[in-house]
This record gives sequence, C-alpha cells and structure tokens, in this order.
Amino acid sequence: MDFKNAIIMTDLDGTLLNTYRGVSNAVKYTLEFYGLPIPKEKEMRKYLGPPLRDSFSRFAGIPDEKLDEAIAKFREYYFDKGTLQYEFFEDLKPSFNKLRSMGCKLAVATSKLEKGAFIILEDAGIMDEFDFICGSTQDESRSTKAQVVAHVLKHFEITDKSEVLLIGDRDNDIIGAHENGIKCCGFLSGFGSREEMEEYGADYIVNYISDIFEIL
Repeated sequence: MDFKNAIIMTDLDGTLLNTYRGVSNAVKYTLEFYGLPIPKEKEMRKYLGPPLRDSFSRFAGIPDEKLDEAIAKFREYYFDKGTLQYEFFEDLKPSFNKLRSMGCKLAVATSKLEKGAFIILEDAGIMDEFDFICGSTQDESRSTKAQVVAHVLKHFEITDKSEVLLIGDRDNDIIGAHENGIKCCGFLSGFGSREEMEEYGADYIVNYISDIFEIL
C-alpha cells in the first residue's frame, strides 16, 4: 500500500475509543424497560459494533414491531448520559499522527448515529484528526457498515480500492469492508475476538492500532 495515497477508515466503538461503559449502560436501560434479563459482560460486548436494530433483535429477541421503540429508548439514555462515558486506547493519537505525517487520509466509518459520533469525537479532542466522518442516519437510510463504507468511498471518489483499509473490531466491519471490495484489519483490543476475526475473514489481525505499520 502506498501510504501517500492511502485512505485509512476506522470504526469508532471499540476501535477508536473504548465506549463499553456508555453503550452497555444504554443497553441495560433499554432491556430494563422491557423487563428483559441483563447479560453478563461477555454477552453484553456483542452489542458494541453492530447496528442497534440487529443487536436488539439478535441478542435480546425484541420483536420487529418493538425495535423502533427500543432504539429510541437506547438513544434516550445514550445522548443524555452515555455518549461521554468512554476511555482512550493508549496508542491512538501517536499512530494517527504518524499516518497523517506519511500522507494518509483518515476517515471514521461507524454504525453509530452520526450525531453521536460527532459529539464523542469532539469531546475526545480527536475530531481534527480525520478528513471525513461518516455514521448512520436518523432515518436509517444509511445504517449498515457496508452503507457507511460505501458513502466514505463515494466522498473520496475512490478509484483504486487497493489503497483503502478499514480497521474494525467486529464481524460487521469485515462484512462491510468486503462488500465494498476493500480489505479489513481486525482489531483485537476492541470488542470482538480472534475467532470472530478469523471466521469472517479479516485480511489482517492486530492487537493494537500501532501494529498496522508492521502489516502495510
């Protein structure tokens, strides 16, 4: 990969920032509303990454006719209290500074509501690290990771997809990247597992963001 022409996309939850506390608290708030059991941490971590509609359907068994309500309850808590409940991954800023110095363009590609992505990135002080930030839309016209990635590719008017890489920590990152014909680097410090990365065919697997310099 020619770094001077490269576009590095990164997921947000579990890749840029450890958002477990805020997201898990919002999930608990939602499940308690329905009187559903609260999962232990291992199961709770599954909620971080995929679109909310998929997570509440797959993991909580909330019926289709209740999913809009469930998403609204989640956002009720998240935008009131959960957005800023996050922690940094230690090597984040140095790695991005190095990528930018090498000529890479950086983008955020997240299934998180775009409004929430802007709030959290601005609070974290890393908004200016990115050339473009893309998330899901309120009306769900852009909700899957594949749709988000496609929008980023369109923004940059990409012609050579071999110069694009998505870094993410869940299966939907790999699926979204491959559906758009780009490679995905699985990030093990996030919320997924090596087994998940291997099962869905991540092109690379790293423990830390700084490890990408060894594979590219």
